[in-house]
Amino acid sequence: MEMHSHLSALNETRNDWFLRVRVTRIWNNTTSSGILIRYNMILLDCENNYMHAVVALELWNLFAGIITPGTIYCIRNMNVSPATGLFRPVHSKDMIHFTASTTVVLDLNNDLFIPRHKFHITPLNELRDSFYFYGPENQPVYSTDVVGVVENLEAMRTVQTRHGSRDLMRFNISDGLNRHCVSFYSPFSEHYEALYETQLENLVIVILASTRVSVFRNIYVIGNLPSTKIYINIDDPQVFLMRQRTTWKIKARVTRMWPSVSVTDNGTETMKGYNLVLLDDADCHVHVFVYADN
Repeated sequence: MEMHSHLSALNETRNDWFLRVRVTRIWNNTTSSGILIRYNMILLDCENNYMHAVVALELWNLFAGIITPGTIYCIRNMNVSPATGLFRPVHSKDMIHFTASTTVVLDLNNDLFIPRHKFHITPLNELRDSFYFYGPENQPVYSTDVVGVVENLEAMRTVQTRHGSRDLMRFNISDGLNRHCVSFYSPFSEHYEALYETQLENLVIVILASTRVSVFRNIYVIGNLPSTKIYINIDDPQVFLMRQRTTWKIKARVTRMWPSVSVTDNGTETMKGYNLVLLDDADCHVHVFVYADN
């Protein structure tokens, strides 16, 4: 088979590139009134490079019946430009633009190993470096990927926002030491609702890809973007490590316990949780914090 280029080699000097890549994600962009603007994809190659590709609305019909997420394709003829915009879904300096000359066909060869996903995970204890202020001058260039255990999944409800009525999905995400609130507003993709079908499982670990982090009343809130996707209990090293981290079992005695309370500016006290000191049979002790709503 003819030689193909890796995504890391792409630049603006040509438009006759030949790629063999997996499409890992597809989403669309709309206006605030719901009018479609364009379609987007994440492309991933055998060297674990990824890149954002965009397709103009008037060209999407050329590819809509061919491209499905998770599949490997041979793609020819595309333009490359510097990546633009805020909350970009991948950490890549360039982006791909499909044109009327672009061709996409299934890659029927089995000689490449291309991962199913790639994420740029931000640990939950480092979210303070990713949040944005409400203001165009302070918004980050890249969106944020996080991984953690789902806790306290609330029933979906309708709320009033400045954009009108929206459905709200709310839950917490935790890594065992850090916990943050997740608030996703409609419109949702179908995969969002799949989270409600996992509640019979003992441990639900999600990767939230392409989110934005804000601060509301000194609380970090993970919100969604058009590019956001929820990956539930997938076969991924980050999920495996999180599962190992959160399923330790120990046998110990509780030697001390005391509450933790937060106080607001107006003097209102809120119970945050309880502190425990555990002691095991090897005379080792550890401080444990239990959230009040556990």
